[in-house]
Amino acid sequence: MLHPVKYCRLVRRKYEGKNLFYAQLVVEGIPYQKYAYGDKEVGVDIGPSTIAYVSDTDASLEQFCQEPKPIEKQIRVLQRKMDRQRRANNPDNYNPDGTAKEGRLKWKNCHRYLGTTKEKLCELYRIQTAHRRTLQGRLSNKILRVGKYIKLESIMAGGACALMGVLK
Repeated sequence: MLHPVKYCRLVRRKYEGKNLFYAQLVVEGIPYQKYAYGDKEVGVDIGPSTIAYVSDTDASLEQFCQEPKPIEKQIRVLQRKMDRQRRANNPDNYNPDGTAKEGRLKWKNCHRYLGTTKEKLCELYRIQTAHRRTLQGRLSNKILRVGKYIKLESIMAGGACALMGVLK
């Protein structure tokens, strides 16, 4: 290595239901830049599901995570399975119409619910999160290739929620 090691850290990641440990070495110096940044100003407008950016030479309107999400159907199937398992193990905690009883309840979880179904669901969520992180990284790199001076429109969370019908 060209630079001395500053420090070492252990990172735990879950992968397919198992704990994997990695050793990360942090070295001194400036990190390598994969892409050359542009030298222009870029105006960025972030919406609820889209992002628009404009510079002197380039303009684009793109959706967040626009590629298809193939695992959402599998997630819904596993969520329904977990609900059936929860209802079968805890029939006393539900009213005759199927709604959960009010108050503090004692819930029993079987080993299949906690062991296999929940781990599969956690793995699907991990895959979905990694996919979204990759797509958002590509989008940010695309904007940075246009220009490194970024001007954002001020975002008001309350106004955005009111537009979406969350606040009354």
